[in-house]
Amino acid sequence: MIPAQHVYKIKPGTTDPDQLRVIYTFSEEDQIRSMYRFPHCPGTFWTHFRFFQEKTVYPPIEMELIVITEEDTTHSILKSSISHDWNDLKWPFPSFDGTHSGLYLKVHGIEIGQISISLLGWINLFPMAPTYHLYGEDHMCQFVVAHENTESYEKRIKTRGTIHTVLGQYIRNQPIVAIRPLSHYH
Repeated sequence: MIPAQHVYKIKPGTTDPDQLRVIYTFSEEDQIRSMYRFPHCPGTFWTHFRFFQEKTVYPPIEMELIVITEEDTTHSILKSSISHDWNDLKWPFPSFDGTHSGLYLKVHGIEIGQISISLLGWINLFPMAPTYHLYGEDHMCQFVVAHENTESYEKRIKTRGTIHTVLGQYIRNQPIVAIRPLSHYH
């Protein structure tokens, strides 16, 4: 079952979340070393992932969500054993096309080509904005995702974006959208 309860909380007027849903399956082109780089899909916010494996006996598989910032710092923000069900990402991540920075899933415990991993996202889950602040459980801003251009999903224009470490600092003089952890929207 596809998790959609958070869509109703974030966009209260939603009557059919299936119209907003995007499912992306990672391909070989998304692989960088032992990680999968999140794709850019304009106007999409990634919320969950899951994996498929054809074998009947599964070795323990652990996934790690890694953020590489524009400042070239690496942050492991989620590391857990996973099930075949949809697993939460920590935040609804705004999709962006970063040159240096990006969001990655790293697979532990199995060869990267032996499983299939899908992402679940939602179109226009939050208002389009040049800047998104991702807040932690402590209500402090942890990361800032910035877009050079805020194009709609329908235009399908790839625009550059970046992710930065903030750790409590506040970015002023730009319209922002605050994004809380997914657990706040259940």
